[in-house]
Amino acid sequence: MISFAKVWTVARTEFLLAIRSKAFLIGVALLPTIGAVSALVPKFAGDEVDKLERKVAIVDPSGRFYESLQTVVAAHNARMLAADGRVLGPRFRLERSVVPAGRSADDLRVQLSDRVRAKDLFAFAEMPTPPFDRTPKIRYYTDSPTFQPLPRLLEEIVGRLVIAQRLINTTLDPQTIVALVQPPQLERLNLMTREADGHVGLAKASDPIRAFVTPMILMGLMFLIVISTASPLLNSVMEEKMTRISEVLLGSLSPFELMAGKLLGVIGVAMLLSVVYLSGAYGYAAWNGYGDAVTIAQVVWFVVYLVLAMLIYGSLFIAIGAAATDLKDAQALMTPCMLLFMAPMFVWMPIIRAPGSTLAVTSSLVPFATPVLMTLRMALTPAPPAWQIALGFVLTLATTAAFVWAGGRIFRTGILMQGKSATFAEMWRWVRAG
Repeated sequence: MISFAKVWTVARTEFLLAIRSKAFLIGVALLPTIGAVSALVPKFAGDEVDKLERKVAIVDPSGRFYESLQTVVAAHNARMLAADGRVLGPRFRLERSVVPAGRSADDLRVQLSDRVRAKDLFAFAEMPTPPFDRTPKIRYYTDSPTFQPLPRLLEEIVGRLVIAQRLINTTLDPQTIVALVQPPQLERLNLMTREADGHVGLAKASDPIRAFVTPMILMGLMFLIVISTASPLLNSVMEEKMTRISEVLLGSLSPFELMAGKLLGVIGVAMLLSVVYLSGAYGYAAWNGYGDAVTIAQVVWFVVYLVLAMLIYGSLFIAIGAAATDLKDAQALMTPCMLLFMAPMFVWMPIIRAPGSTLAVTSSLVPFATPVLMTLRMALTPAPPAWQIALGFVLTLATTAAFVWAGGRIFRTGILMQGKSATFAEMWRWVRAG
């Protein structure tokens, strides 16, 4: 007969030991600190970099691109300045370069390259010369290959101008050329709805924060909370086994009561972390006008899947800790389990791009990946249909029950064993033997 009072005592002890440790307090503060630093440092660094005006040399042997480039770049620079004078992005200043009389094009390239090295220029680009073939090339030279706004701008502008040169009389002025090849702008909108009174509501602009950032944050929190709270169970069980503390504990309670108490204790730690992180994330989101980015249903399912994930992986780590007799063997046994847990992180990007694809549906129904991937999909648009959510929950619940049952059998046999560590084959025999 299971004594729930004993289970509760073990769970309470595990919970208090975890939250009172310095490692836990540092871990709680570390995640938001890393998040804040990773968000603020690129912002401030990017602001400083993007406020610079970069000088670019244009080599235009045909003379058909420079004036149009000047016109478009001037318009771009104007957009990068706010009404109050703030700089919103990178600006460019063009300089026309020609091959000096009696010199070769390579001489000019070397001369401009030396100016780039001396920081007199940021980059220089050679325009294509007619007749234009199917793939005219822009030769772009720089010692800052990771800076992308300038090459993208040149590629876009020159591409339109090449089309214009092919289709219209080149005697037209640059403004007319640019206007003729100006591409349409894509405006991303959500679906329209009809109100209860019959009025058709206006379609709202699609927000990338709600579309991409919110799902990634929920998935990331699920992954980090599980990995940071379930994996320490292995060390806890091994320490008690190697110091014979477990033998003393098993004198007053059953192996299943001890294992159940440990699982409930780490679930309590996981719930505390989820409250801390979700509350902090909600407060920051509400402060920035995104308080409605996450629904109550998404939070409820997050908690449900967090509990199931903690039971699955907590049982795995407890079983490995009981079956191993030294840290080296435990790490070898834990590697496949960690790969199993990390597998969903290899497919989350394709799922974000196509939430209803076959890959998204099948991978989110695999019980080991369901807590992470179904949490991700439920925050995406379109959300998975109800039958997929229900099927994923049922399969994960059944897998959880199987793993807790199997983990209990392995824990009961392995916790009192000394000597050689067990293999996966031996642990499977323990499960079957009971």
